[in-house]
Amino acid sequence: MSTGLHSTLPPRDVTVQTLTEPGAMSVRLSVAAGAAGLDRNIVHPRIQKSGLALVGHFQGLTPERVQILGETEMSFLAAMERDARREAVDGFFARGICCAVVTAGQTIFAEVLEAYGLV
Repeated sequence: MSTGLHSTLPPRDVTVQTLTEPGAMSVRLSVAAGAAGLDRNIVHPRIQKSGLALVGHFQGLTPERVQILGETEMSFLAAMERDARREAVDGFFARGICCAVVTAGQTIFAEVLEAYGLV
């Protein structure tokens, strides 16, 4: 067994549910929306910031990674008109991502929750 950065062992698949369990991570995650997807597998060990995908550039977007919507991405979306924001989010989620994490206690836009039947 290799103990270096490039292990010969295959990555261990975990589910989105696993990330939300107490003690699973050094930060506490809670489910704000999309509980139906908690059984999705996360097979890539690295996270991905999703800014370019929000402007329609999907080259390099890895759906198997946890997608991070941080303050920059959320402020970008907040500056958009409602219809443009909906289009950007629709394009993003249409890629079949395993999980998106909204950081820093940011509010998920109501129209996004409505669009996906999450309210």
